[in-house]
Amino acid sequence: MNVFRILVMLSIVLSAIACSRLWPAAMQSQAKTPQKSSSIFDFDLDTLGGYNLHLSKISQLARIAECDKLNTVNGVDSSNIGVRLHLAYVTSLTPECGGPQKALEIFELTSPNVTNRALSGFLSYQSELLKQINTESEQKSKHEEELNELEQRTQSLKTKLKQKDTELEELRAKLDALKSIEKTFHQRNGGSR
Repeated sequence: MNVFRILVMLSIVLSAIACSRLWPAAMQSQAKTPQKSSSIFDFDLDTLGGYNLHLSKISQLARIAECDKLNTVNGVDSSNIGVRLHLAYVTSLTPECGGPQKALEIFELTSPNVTNRALSGFLSYQSELLKQINTESEQKSKHEEELNELEQRTQSLKTKLKQKDTELEELRAKLDALKSIEKTFHQRNGGSR
């Protein structure tokens, strides 16, 4: 039993010594390896996910500026998948840049050029979400238009009703005046007809 304890203690001490020597070397090699900075030209899932997180944290005005920048870069080189995907994401959140409909168009033009299966599947999923958003948006617009038409008709009917009420009041007043004249006439002529 004592031999076993000694062996366990010895292995723990040796492991601690080995780790203490390896840890600084590992840290130095990590420090020497530059971290990959993402750019608008990259289109791996991590970069796109980070970009979406960035978009969720910035203001609408900053998104518009980002959209303008990406449109400029895309105008120079419209074949770059990374730029187009970044543009699609910012466009989907920015109605001033085209909104979900424009983003869907960009996704559909870009997706066939993506060879990474995971990214291609992710883009297909996002395209389906955008299609649903567009369909719901169109339905909402249609319902709002119908509601506006109903409100206009209601307002028109209210205006006509007020006009008819006014005309009716005028006719009642004329009828009352005629009855009064007739009554006065009958009283003057002795009540005979």
